[in-house]
Amino acid sequence: MNKKIVAASLAFSSLLLCGSAMAADVKLVFKGEVSPSTCAIVGDNGSGEYVMAVELPTVSTRALAKQNDVAGRKPIELKLTGCSGSKVTTRFNSGSSVDPITGALITPAASINGETPSNAQVQLLNSKYQPINLSDNSGTEAVSIEGNAAKIEFYAQYLAATANTTPGPVQTEVLLDLIYE
Repeated sequence: MNKKIVAASLAFSSLLLCGSAMAADVKLVFKGEVSPSTCAIVGDNGSGEYVMAVELPTVSTRALAKQNDVAGRKPIELKLTGCSGSKVTTRFNSGSSVDPITGALITPAASINGETPSNAQVQLLNSKYQPINLSDNSGTEAVSIEGNAAKIEFYAQYLAATANTTPGPVQTEVLLDLIYE
């Protein structure tokens, strides 16, 4: 019996040794930089987390009847002061609220104040009215810092990701980082 246990232990040990003799195929080296927060957001309460509520207008389902229809465009402006550096840009943090196909924001399926939410999405546009794909941040723009201040302008609008947008409330969110150059 003891010989069987010893033999099994030796066999198992040899398997472990074989597994640890494998060589790595890839070495990942990470490099980056952490920059100081060089601008203050006008309207920030000093908490370090600035929340901007954007009220989109009420639109009819007829305005979003066909796939890729858009409606209810609303301008958004972030004013920055006390800036150093030459440029600032935004980087949106994609997550579960971003549709990987459209790059727009989706409303979670959970009810909002007891109502079934709409399937309309919220699409962001840069200052040239070009869509910003929140999945990969394509379409974002660098803004010049002049006189220690900068103004980042973009737009939000409803997007029909499918035909026949359903009625209901729309509520979603995204976090963004300011990147300084």
